[in-house]
Amino acid sequence: MWRDVPALLCAGLLAALIELLWAFGFGHQLFLGQSEPLAYAGVALTAIPAFVALVGLVLGQVIARPRLWKAWAAGSAILAAAVAFLLSDGRRIRGSALRPLAVIALAAARGYVAWFVLRQAARAKQQPTTRRWFALAAVGLGCALLAVDALVLVRSYPAFHAGLSVLALSSIALTGVVLATPQARRTSIGAALALMTMLALAPLMAVRLRAQPNANYVVERVAPWSGKLLALAARLERREQTQQTGAIVHVDSQSERVRGIDLRDRDVLLITVDALRADLLSAYGGQGVTPELDALAQESMVFLRAYTVAPHTSYALASLLTGKFLKPVFEMRGASADPPTLPDLLRRYGYRTAAFYPPAIFFVDGPRFEALRSRGFGFEYRKEMFASAADRVEQVRSYLAGADPKHPIFAWVHLFEPHEPYDPPPGTAREDSARARYEAEVAICDRAIGAMVRLFRAKRPGATVIVSADHGEEFGDHGGHYHGTTLFDEQVRVPLLWSSPGIVKHAVVDAPVELADVGTSVLSAAGVPREARMRGDDLGALLAGEKNAGPPFAFASVDDRHMVTDGQLKAVCVAREQHCQLFDLDRDPRELRNIAGDRPQDLARLRAALDGFLTSIPQVEALSVDDGVAFPAALTRARLGGPGAGPDVIPLLAHKRAAVRVAAARVLGELEIAAAATALDRLRTHDPDEQVRAEAAVAALLLGSQPAAPDVRVLLASEGSSEGLSLPRRAALALATLPDEAALTVLSELAHDEKANELDRLSAVKALAALGSKAAASELIDLLAHVRLRVPVAEALGEIGGRPAANALAKLLRDEPYQPARRAAARALQRLSDRRTAGLVTRFLGMETSIPDGVRILLELGLLDTPRASGASLSSESVRRGSWQCDETGCAPGADATIELPKAGMLRGSVRATFLVIGEIGSTLVIDDNTFTLKAREEQLSLLRDARAAQRFQVLPTSSVRLVALSVVPAQPEIPAPAPKPWQAQEQAQEQAQEQAVLKPDTQAEPVKSADQTP
Repeated sequence: MWRDVPALLCAGLLAALIELLWAFGFGHQLFLGQSEPLAYAGVALTAIPAFVALVGLVLGQVIARPRLWKAWAAGSAILAAAVAFLLSDGRRIRGSALRPLAVIALAAARGYVAWFVLRQAARAKQQPTTRRWFALAAVGLGCALLAVDALVLVRSYPAFHAGLSVLALSSIALTGVVLATPQARRTSIGAALALMTMLALAPLMAVRLRAQPNANYVVERVAPWSGKLLALAARLERREQTQQTGAIVHVDSQSERVRGIDLRDRDVLLITVDALRADLLSAYGGQGVTPELDALAQESMVFLRAYTVAPHTSYALASLLTGKFLKPVFEMRGASADPPTLPDLLRRYGYRTAAFYPPAIFFVDGPRFEALRSRGFGFEYRKEMFASAADRVEQVRSYLAGADPKHPIFAWVHLFEPHEPYDPPPGTAREDSARARYEAEVAICDRAIGAMVRLFRAKRPGATVIVSADHGEEFGDHGGHYHGTTLFDEQVRVPLLWSSPGIVKHAVVDAPVELADVGTSVLSAAGVPREARMRGDDLGALLAGEKNAGPPFAFASVDDRHMVTDGQLKAVCVAREQHCQLFDLDRDPRELRNIAGDRPQDLARLRAALDGFLTSIPQVEALSVDDGVAFPAALTRARLGGPGAGPDVIPLLAHKRAAVRVAAARVLGELEIAAAATALDRLRTHDPDEQVRAEAAVAALLLGSQPAAPDVRVLLASEGSSEGLSLPRRAALALATLPDEAALTVLSELAHDEKANELDRLSAVKALAALGSKAAASELIDLLAHVRLRVPVAEALGEIGGRPAANALAKLLRDEPYQPARRAAARALQRLSDRRTAGLVTRFLGMETSIPDGVRILLELGLLDTPRASGASLSSESVRRGSWQCDETGCAPGADATIELPKAGMLRGSVRATFLVIGEIGSTLVIDDNTFTLKAREEQLSLLRDARAAQRFQVLPTSSVRLVALSVVPAQPEIPAPAPKPWQAQEQAQEQAQEQAVLKPDTQAEPVKSADQTP
């Protein structure tokens, strides 16, 4: 057997060479630098030959033993059947009567082919004259399968592509098997050692490659074999972590409908103008000063209520580029002075980054920004110098002339002209006043912006352009001048234009947004993961056209004052003072009348939002400190979910500080770092610190150490911290992985704790489901009363099953007013094969709000297979009249298309007809006189009709929408939503007073800078 290894390794190296030629031929321009191609080549030259050799060794043994051929063929047939079953599990053909026959036929064919190939390979191995031709055919087949894998149904049907990859490599392995000849003993031993070396090096090379995000992404995209191995490893790792931690991710319906915009591999130009007041632009009420920006606004999304995070250039621009509220963050002890930035993250994913800005942007509180200043925010190309707006245009022109066209660009330009002192060229100001000179400076920037946008888009067609400002400028509006002194709109409101041709439509939105949202929104649109502590909101849904998807509040701060606005009302509060100012921005845009006394409830609402915002900052940033002492960087990265940081934490289990050992043990358990198991087991029995032993026991159990279970059970009765997820609760979550009923009580307490973190409560629900007992089901049934938990609880009950669970789900569904919970309960009942499912679903289909997936559920239950007056599947020819074009997804109407349901059993009175349709989002469908526009790929469309008019429907021709099924049920009244709980003003005031006493800052207010000191 081992004498075949040299030939098999040669075949494997041939396969690796084929992949390298393919990958570098189609994706060489995607790699950055020299290290990334080398890292990928290391994986390809170790993993692929090792895999081919191992497969070849197995095939060689099978070929040499004819009695194994049938067994091999049977195994191939079973595997082919499994792949075919997965391929045919889609909605389109899942219910087809021909599906089982097709699966059997494909499996049989695959089994015969496997047997035939083995026989031919055995003959070729015995006949030297045909050996070379067989080997050549095997290599050719492998290359053909590789091409099909890479070019056909790209990114669809994973089982199909996985099967092709295995077959391709197996074909090439056959080459080595057939060409193998007896080798000298020394050669065979050397080849065997080479194979074992490759098996040992392949995982190390893969780890090295995964540490380089861009290279890892490129390999998964263009390398047919290595890419699948890396993707499989990543999926297994994520699945293992999800199973061990019990994490549940719940996506609400709005998130499912709107996924933001896609700017991947597109160029972005960000322009900020110093001290540009929003009200100079025509879109914000201005006239004539900024014609270029006004023209850009006509093709942009215009954010009317955009705010800087602080009216200082340093804090504003640094917050924009870090996605953080740096003014309050820097007030904390131990906060990082050098957070990851937008250009840092974009560069990791292939972007070229350039910045053009003056050094004055770091003037205010300069020492705090030294780390960011010294590395220029992470831009790879920088022009940090004073330059006129016209000079900036030429600098950008020069940069674009030398930029690599194969990589997208993110460029940032900060124009400084409008900053005081206002000194425009002679004759450009309309009059001799500060305001007029300022506006002349703005006009100069405006012309430069127009030229810069045209230049950039000429070089980079379709580029996104974002224009904003660091802050505004005051001209006596509230008795002051310049900026950095107040939180009134003239200083903190900024223009924000976002232009992405063909992607973002022109619109004017009044949602409150912040500069901190810009960076995080660019990352989201570019498909780049944001850093864990970035606080900006993702504006992608707004940019995609969802009008009600904006952030609820915007915040800003200066000195010891804080501002919060919901876009209409704005509150300004001063630290250590009980009272705040409140302004109605719609009725009083100049903020001259304080209405705090007239609208105490609105003020309380805004103040509560501000309290929550300020409280959240240390909760996020304090992850890196403990009693003012910083944790090691590796531990901080791991706690924040840094990729690949877990193994670096293992040495910290021996750290001299017990607090570090505690945190390290917890992180290693939560991340399921298997390499730490031995060290954690030793720590739980030998560490001198009791808390370290406790954390090590929980972590060891999460890593599968059964001996740790008794120690963890003891922790269930220990005293837990009042902050975060306490030790007893984490112990219970760990015990649920066994599963262990001893964790039931603590898990129930956590799930019912309304003050606990929602993700922690969801973890408790998942853990209760893992217990799978009647007692756990009873606890989950009690949780159905909690609106936020109903969906995961219903799903969990569907997994556990039992009559009590089914009864509780049926009771919930009977009166459930919220659609997501209706869907979850109905699907759970369907999973339990409960007979009440159809009746409850039918009832909700009679309501205007309906039940998501209702018609689909009836279809899956087989209730629409036979046409009735109450509905039918469109696959039935008996209900279709006129011209229809049908396939496995549904039927597209043609000329004179109508639907006619049987009249027997026709309902009476008002009915609701609900159509299940599939089509492209934005497509239109006309049924009778009603026009529908699809908002989702699969959607239910309903009509309220008299029963006599609900038996025949005329459908206008369309090729973009297919009708799947139709349900006609009696119209039902809506279930009213529960009445809101009364607002308890006195209780809320007491809670706020207590929070203020706890959160009272201990820092001194900064002195107000004079005008000429404030850039």
